[in-house]
Amino acid sequence: MPISRRAVLSAPALLIIGCAPAAISPERLAVEAALPPSAPTLIYVSAPDCPFCRDFQQFYRPAFEQGPVRAKLRFRELVAGSLSQGHADATWPAELRWVRDERVRRGMRSGTPAWSLVRGDTLLEGAWGLGEWRRVMVPRLEREVSAA
Repeated sequence: MPISRRAVLSAPALLIIGCAPAAISPERLAVEAALPPSAPTLIYVSAPDCPFCRDFQQFYRPAFEQGPVRAKLRFRELVAGSLSQGHADATWPAELRWVRDERVRRGMRSGTPAWSLVRGDTLLEGAWGLGEWRRVMVPRLEREVSAA
């Protein structure tokens, strides 16, 4: 039986490493479980050998995690084997590959770090690199959650 994109994106949060889910905090699970099905999902693709991913983790992610926007959206993290494998099948679970494919179709840059903002079956925005995180994704996240 095929899995619906909406069901995957509205399921309780998973941290996805390759395709294996890892545990996240019970508090975060509770927050995400309480979100309406229409809440957007932010997919973040990182890699252990990506210096810009480490910068995001150290300088940007803490403020994002504690900010008001984070409480209004779902978050999925995909960890690529290396910074050049951000679009590899092994990085993307089968039920989320449509997001990757849509990024490619739209000519969005590949690699890490990358973010995709999704609502239901629609890719709303994509960003690559810390510059696009600040210039493109953060303002779009703020607009999406304020409109909800």
